[in-house]
Amino acid sequence: MKETAEVVTELEALLKVKTVEVEAKKAESEEIETVVGGEKAVVEEQNETATIAAADCDKIKVNCSAIAKSAKEDLDKAVPLVEETKRDLEGLDEKAFGIIKSFAKPPEPVEKVLFSCMCLLASVDPNVSCDKRGRPQLEWKTAKIMINNPKAFKVVLTE
Repeated sequence: MKETAEVVTELEALLKVKTVEVEAKKAESEEIETVVGGEKAVVEEQNETATIAAADCDKIKVNCSAIAKSAKEDLDKAVPLVEETKRDLEGLDEKAFGIIKSFAKPPEPVEKVLFSCMCLLASVDPNVSCDKRGRPQLEWKTAKIMINNPKAFKVVLTE
């Protein structure tokens, strides 16, 4: 019995040591659990944000695809018209520009066409007079400057 009592005493002492170790490990694991729980909450929040962003991206992708398709259709329609216009410009009589320039005040359709050309060529043709904001100065005298060199003007139009 004495031996048993000694073994029990040793076991009790060992149990006290192990209990302290277990409590320390338990406290450590609770700290880790707290950190992991916080990180899990952050990850869940970020995952929700990413899911929303992905849905937004999908909407944008669908919209962009529709715009690209529409632009492709418009381009397919415009290319033949551009080619036809280039052919028409090649046949334009350069002497007609001399007649146009001789007008003190041109007919309204002629003025509208030249002013339209000025708007289209404002950032392309150095012969188009523009204000500080890059807007063409839509005046008859500036239109005549633009068509002063008919060959150069036709080149700019066909580029």
